[in-house]
Amino acid sequence: MVLEDIKQQIHCIVLCASYPYAVVGVSQSFGVTPDLISGIATSTTAGVELVEKLTGVVALTLPDHQYLPKLIQILKAKLAFN
Repeated sequence: MVLEDIKQQIHCIVLCASYPYAVVGVSQSFGVTPDLISGIATSTTAGVELVEKLTGVVALTLPDHQYLPKLIQILKAKLAFN
């Protein structure tokens, strides 16, 4: 599988989903837990809350600029920027 070949080079997984339950399906199908979830599934407060409840993973509405500091924090931590 290609994913297994590149797994050591992956430092941050961002999953963009259109439906909250799709996040669970993709995670289970590929055996991968994303570091961040975004996409249409997170376009409402209810969507964010449901995604986070289902997965335990941070969900951000990225088009909303108020979430940019949290995105930067996650990327810096995952990509080892100082």
